[in-house]
Amino acid sequence: MVEAFARALPEVRVRRSEGGYFLWVELPEGVSGEAVAAAAVRHGVEVSAGWVCFPNEDPGNFPRLAFSFVGPDAIREGIGFLAKAYREVA
Repeated sequence: MVEAFARALPEVRVRRSEGGYFLWVELPEGVSGEAVAAAAVRHGVEVSAGWVCFPNEDPGNFPRLAFSFVGPDAIREGIGFLAKAYREVA
């Protein structure tokens, strides 16, 4: 998933997982994680808006992606769809 982001969305910062089944994606400042998540659903990709995971103040630009139940081909395809969604919002 990290490699797919490097190719499809080099403008975002991916926080590598040190355990667990999720990656945090830091979008450029001013790009809404919630808006990207909503656009992604329209492209057939479900991601979580980061606000559901922040206990206090939400910075607003962090979607969270699960990678544990799909294979590499589906991940690459999904990140391609997510890139399209991002470009609609950014």
